[in-house]
Amino acid sequence: MKTWREMAAEALAQIRHPGNEGALPTIREVILKDANQTVRQRCVWALFNNTDLERHEPDPGPRPRSWKRKAMRASWCVTTQRPRAGPSH
Repeated sequence: MKTWREMAAEALAQIRHPGNEGALPTIREVILKDANQTVRQRCVWALFNNTDLERHEPDPGPRPRSWKRKAMRASWCVTTQRPRAGPSH
């Protein structure tokens, strides 16, 4: 069963860029901090049509592109999961 956070992140992904541009700071925070990997993946989907992520970069810090690295890792982890073993019939 999907959680409300998963459904909200999927809705943002379906809106696509530039319609979801106002939500980019929140999307970035979710990619960095949310424990639910499905929510993080849906937030990565919301970035797919955005060709200028540098424009939305926050003030540079010690690792200014860490949210992008985590987004790539979150997307890769979810898409490469092996199916769970079920009962054999």
